[in-house]
Amino acid sequence: MNPAIRPVAIANPDTAPYGEAALSVLRKKGLLETVKPRLVYGESIAQVNQYVLSQSAEMGFTAKSVVLDPALTNRGHWIKLPVTDYTSIAQGVVIIKRTVLPEQAQQFVQFLSSPANPDPVWLPDAEPQPHHKITGRGRVEKPTAHCV
Repeated sequence: MNPAIRPVAIANPDTAPYGEAALSVLRKKGLLETVKPRLVYGESIAQVNQYVLSQSAEMGFTAKSVVLDPALTNRGHWIKLPVTDYTSIAQGVVIIKRTVLPEQAQQFVQFLSSPANPDPVWLPDAEPQPHHKITGRGRVEKPTAHCV
């Protein structure tokens, strides 16, 4: 690792799955002990993003959906990390029963699981299901689309 790199932002691994994944990548690459003194912790990837965009941290681990945001074009560079370096993070979607746009919400859920979605980050069940068990650190045992 380049010694000129100063703070490295990650989400708190005790409360955020992305932080746990960042530590896994650093361990797998043999960099954790070198980087550990430079780590700064955000409570979420949103705070990590603030650290990086404000240049309080020189680099950070965040979600791919963040770096692909068109508003961030030409604001630094990113690399995709090998999925073999960390445990995948379960993703899910819910539709709130009280939504004011139920048809659009259902269309969005259908888009997420359709071939039209160029880079699906998860594949929901074919039909909405009852709640699945939430495990430690907010992980869903089985990603799904469901109504709440």
